[in-house]
Amino acid sequence: MIATDYRRKRMVLVDAQGKKVNREAIYKDFRGTAFRVCDARAPHKPGSVGHVEAYPLGQPKSRHEYYVSVFNMRWIEEVAA
Repeated sequence: MIATDYRRKRMVLVDAQGKKVNREAIYKDFRGTAFRVCDARAPHKPGSVGHVEAYPLGQPKSRHEYYVSVFNMRWIEEVAA
């Protein structure tokens, strides 16, 4: 996923292996529960880590926002190709 942060920089959400996170992908939280990722928001201020919107598998009505660290993800600045 790609989003713009508070500095108006394009940021890419990556997982623990450094791979880009895609919408509708499945990731486990720190407890081992599987979630489907719906959306994400890049950091909105210097101290922020950003958020991921996701729901537990099989429970699409339980959609909530979580810190990216819950899924061992992070935002990195997009590198021009």
